[in-house]
Formats: sequence, C-alpha cells, structure tokens
Amino acid sequence: MLPNDARTLGETSQIVNFRLGCEEFAVDISSVREITTVGDITAVPKAPPSVRGVMNLRGQVIAVIDLAAHLGVHRDGQLTPGARIVVAESGGQAVGMLVDSVSGVIKIRLEDIGSPPELAGGELTRAEVKGVITLKRGLIILLDLERTLAQHQIEQVDSPACHGQPAPAAAADEPQRQPEPAQLVER
Repeated sequence: MLPNDARTLGETSQIVNFRLGCEEFAVDISSVREITTVGDITAVPKAPPSVRGVMNLRGQVIAVIDLAAHLGVHRDGQLTPGARIVVAESGGQAVGMLVDSVSGVIKIRLEDIGSPPELAGGELTRAEVKGVITLKRGLIILLDLERTLAQHQIEQVDSPACHGQPAPAAAADEPQRQPEPAQLVER
C-alpha cells in the first residue's frame, strides 16, 4: 500500500483494526494468519520486556510479542477479556502479537491512507508506520508489520534439548566437550 499515490485512486484494501491502550492501530490483512484468544503463555528467561513469551498454537510454538510494550503505548492495568493474539507471518515465521482488542476487518480506500508524520523521538519510529488512515470516527495508525517485528526475528536452533527432550547424557568414558559458542545471525 502506497499512501496517496495517483495510481491508488479508487483501489481498496482490507486491514485488521485493533486497539492498544486508547489508540487504534491496523495491519494489512494479507500478513495476518489468524486471530485467537489469549491462552497459556510461557515466559522466556532474559527475553526483552516486550516479549511476553511463547505459546503452543496447535503444535507450533510461536513467540508472543506484547505490541503495546514494543511500541511504547501506555496500557492501563491488566489485560481485558477482549485481549487477543493476532498471529502474523513475519520473515517466514509465525509471530503472535498481543493486542487489547480486535475491532474487526475494515475495507479502506487506499487514498484514505496518509503519509506517516514526522515522529519526534519515542519508541515508534517512522519506519514502523506505513501511514495514517483517516476515518470519520478518527485516526488509525497503519503499521509496517515487517519492520515492526524485525527486531524479534530469531533463528531457530534444532538441537536435542529442544522440543521438551532432554539432551543426551555423555557416556562415562567419553571426554566432556564444551558447548560451541552461539552463532550470531544478522538479518
């Protein structure tokens, strides 16, 4: 989606609209796989504050990002019963985004998407905002999902200790090996 481009006049798109605190945000529906209720989330030690943890979604373990914390949006108190996890594809991985509520799917005209404003400081950078949608009821910030979730991309490690399986014990006559240092993967 390109904001206010002459080629977009009359064209439409669908977005998933959700709330974080008192603000409305949206992402393009093409990047959303599903929306689910908040289930059991297992905390991950030493994870960044915006990473709530991981959850099992029908046999697939996915990271759950607290989108309000990640974007620096103030939230009053605990999660509401309307809280949902928006499961999206980012960088080829499924990622859950914890939101306060989902308003629904909205069909918008592309000419209603304005360019993102210059943002002074704060957690939310201009790169993370695709545009601002102007509707009669107010403004909706359209997020660039790939850029918003880019810092949460993790390289999956396939080791025997993964998936709840214990690492194999070394035989008594085998020399003890030191684990190799982790490899840093830049994206």
